[in-house]
Amino acid sequence: MNNNYLILVLIVYLLVIGYLSLLKPRYFSIRKLYLFRCLFPSWKFYEDICYQPLLYYRLADDGKNFQQWQLCIEKLDRSWNKLFLNSNANLVHAYGSLVQQLENDKEEIEEGREKDLVSSVSYKLVKNLVEDRIKDQAKFFQFKLTLTMQGLPQDNADILVSIVHEVQ
Repeated sequence: MNNNYLILVLIVYLLVIGYLSLLKPRYFSIRKLYLFRCLFPSWKFYEDICYQPLLYYRLADDGKNFQQWQLCIEKLDRSWNKLFLNSNANLVHAYGSLVQQLENDKEEIEEGREKDLVSSVSYKLVKNLVEDRIKDQAKFFQFKLTLTMQGLPQDNADILVSIVHEVQ
């Protein structure tokens, strides 16, 4: 009996998702509704070519003389043997989602309140991500987000440069 209810719920869920995927997308300004986006996946992967944020970091031993900017999240190498089981790719996609969330948070911050971004959850998570990636390479670090057009190798615009952080 329980299996019948589970199957019915699954069918209704898939029908709702199918119906919603046919509708024109609507964007909600209410932050609480935005958190439920994980329940309604979007299959519009190739809707338009757009800019994507990339995360870079640089290191310094003294907090002043920094090295060159380095890409924080590595590009995925694609192969047939990683098509079905690839936990590293899932992790890299989660990192990318986090960086996109920070970009969205930066766009939502009003002018004059840029300092609120440093206390946001997405900023703190990106800071922790960079800190985890560099491990014990230096005492100080800084990160930045740049927007680049998909498929082009050069970066176009820095949209966020963090303050200098000390490695914890």
